[in-house]
Amino acid sequence: EMEEQRKAFEPRELYVTKQVVGALSISPDSKSVAETVKEWNTSIDAWTNSIYITRLDAKQGTNRLTQFNGKNDTSPRWFSSNTIIFSSNRPNLDSNPTPQLWAIKTDGGEAFQLTNFPIPVMSFELPKQIKFVKIEDKQYLPIFITFAVFPGLNPEETSKKDKELQKVKAKAKVYTELMVRHWDSWNESTANQKQNHLFLHFLPISSDLSSPLPSSSSNSNPPLLFPISPHFPEILNIDSFTLNPQSEAFIKLCIVSKQPLPSKSKSSLAWSTNYHIYAIDFDVDSKSKEIVKNLTVYNLTTGHDAWDSQPVFSPRGDEIIFKSMKRPGYEADRWYLRRVLYVNNKQEFNDKYKSNSNHFETMTQEISGLNHHDRSPASVIWSGEQNLIFNAEENGRMKVFQCKLNSDAHIPVKTIIEEHTNTELTLVESENEDNASFIFIQASFTSPPELCLYQPKTNYTVLTQFNTSISNGVNFGTVSDFTFPGHKSEPVHSFVLTPVAATAAKEESGDAKNQRFPLVVLIHGGPQGSWKDEWHLRWNAQMYVSNSILPSIVIMINFHGSTGYGQAFTDAIRRNWHTAPFDDIMLGVQSVIDSKEHGHLIDVNNIAIAGASYGGYMANWIHGNYKTWIKTHNNNNNNRREYKIKCFVVHAGIFDLYTSYFNTDELWFPEHEQGCPWEEGKEKEYDESSPSRYVKNWDVPTLLLHGGKDFRVVDVDCISAFAALQRRGVESKMVYFP
Repeated sequence: EMEEQRKAFEPRELYVTKQVVGALSISPDSKSVAETVKEWNTSIDAWTNSIYITRLDAKQGTNRLTQFNGKNDTSPRWFSSNTIIFSSNRPNLDSNPTPQLWAIKTDGGEAFQLTNFPIPVMSFELPKQIKFVKIEDKQYLPIFITFAVFPGLNPEETSKKDKELQKVKAKAKVYTELMVRHWDSWNESTANQKQNHLFLHFLPISSDLSSPLPSSSSNSNPPLLFPISPHFPEILNIDSFTLNPQSEAFIKLCIVSKQPLPSKSKSSLAWSTNYHIYAIDFDVDSKSKEIVKNLTVYNLTTGHDAWDSQPVFSPRGDEIIFKSMKRPGYEADRWYLRRVLYVNNKQEFNDKYKSNSNHFETMTQEISGLNHHDRSPASVIWSGEQNLIFNAEENGRMKVFQCKLNSDAHIPVKTIIEEHTNTELTLVESENEDNASFIFIQASFTSPPELCLYQPKTNYTVLTQFNTSISNGVNFGTVSDFTFPGHKSEPVHSFVLTPVAATAAKEESGDAKNQRFPLVVLIHGGPQGSWKDEWHLRWNAQMYVSNSILPSIVIMINFHGSTGYGQAFTDAIRRNWHTAPFDDIMLGVQSVIDSKEHGHLIDVNNIAIAGASYGGYMANWIHGNYKTWIKTHNNNNNNRREYKIKCFVVHAGIFDLYTSYFNTDELWFPEHEQGCPWEEGKEKEYDESSPSRYVKNWDVPTLLLHGGKDFRVVDVDCISAFAALQRRGVESKMVYFP
């Protein structure tokens, strides 16, 4: 009876889901979690964010804390057991730019505004141990806040310069350094570019957060806003920051900041992955005129030009680990874990730091006992002083692992959550480090993101029920793992999704020989990425499988270059964009068509190839080369079934590799993958691997989609491909989002 009530999965179903997107915050009593939830607002046709509170006792359920009527409420942080501070774009006093910081009581009442800065608050964090600071007989709450400011200026001065620039009638932008634009936005002229910087703000407030709106001016008397990262000229722009949970420790926080390559201009930021980790020490003296003084910075990764990221403090604040890559310029290198040395001894730390300028070698040390575990941690949390819990991609899932740090050459790694995709790991306080619990977000092919609680004795439970109408009400297709011999006969993993109609027909008649379904081949982007057992808003495979108009079979191939199958497998795509992955996809299509499990269900004359970004590149490449490949590989094998590609779908796909090098934003990526086009032999490589050189073979109907604000793969690639298709008389359609 329940099955009869289930419905097809239509596009509109995506917009009734509630997406738990993160910013998880555990209450002081460790009994509740505040989370940010993304919902579609039909009145304004946009995604908006609101805050919910979930009790860790699953029986207590989930309650909405803030309404989402056009508002974006994000980043909840517990101030006390019944008060949450959060960021919001709500209309505010003086009509200052948003977002600003707000607070709300969890036991009822309206939200009230805390800050009123003249520029937006970019991010904020409360100290783990909230301690008020007394300045001139008033009580203040320290809050760390980031702002986008002009170099050397505070928020007040930045606002003033903004207003002056708005009066300038000339709209031309002038650049003397890269980047000109990034992702989906043009940068301001080189002379007018802002930097993201960290400040320490003292918020005048009562202990129960009941005082009226305070002044948040940068020029308050006494001064209440103090520069942290702007104090150090070598920190140009901060990517993220992490606070030490122990406010009395001498290292108060760590900052991740990208720096130009040694002896290079700031333009080198566009062709390097030179992210560094800075530790910062300072004193707060409320009786001093400066209040924040003795600021000291330590670049922990000097001498290392590859990517360093995500420093994490241990609960006692006397250990720091971070993620580190080994190869400069390679954004998909394996993440290794390193430990910062001497953190628990300020004198020894300073002595060692001054003794050698290569701080990466002298101040940090690789946790080599984990080298055998050839997976890249996505995020890491401490569980006690020696246990680490981390998530990492493996075989099309984002699994969760646990290990106990020791001095052994081989640290055993235990998998504690095997299935689906698990992110946003957040520790729930525990006295016993071997029995620690944590919360996380889980999603799968058949379930949008939900909040879960892991407990060692009972594994994990799903706490929220935001999307039961979807997960329990839709006739989702069947998902199965499918592994086949790919390039050089190496095993390649994929997912195959089959429609409910195929399963129903088989159950009814014993087989499904009389039913045939189109085959959709989805190609992921990256290319160093992967298809995972997760929920996707844009490339949701169930949309192809479970719709009511044309249910299809879907194969999602994790070709050479994909992540989660060991670093060597990921590295295999370098300078092989058009070879190994092409082989894998063509062999995967042939294998699923010939397979006993799925082959009899596939309409071999009705196959679609669809991909985005690199997937769009590969769709373009297949279009120009698949007939030659089939002729070459199938000549001596009469057992292989023939098939026909009926259409291509290319979203933001690269058309010409050579020109794309010069118009993309992040140059380190093509330089690592293909090299610089002007280097000896590289021009030929670029030429031979560009889909544009094979348009003479294009003859299959094609749908092209592109966005005008895509500065990673620019719209010229789409327009060029459309011109080629139209000029050759191939049925084609271009959908453009300005």
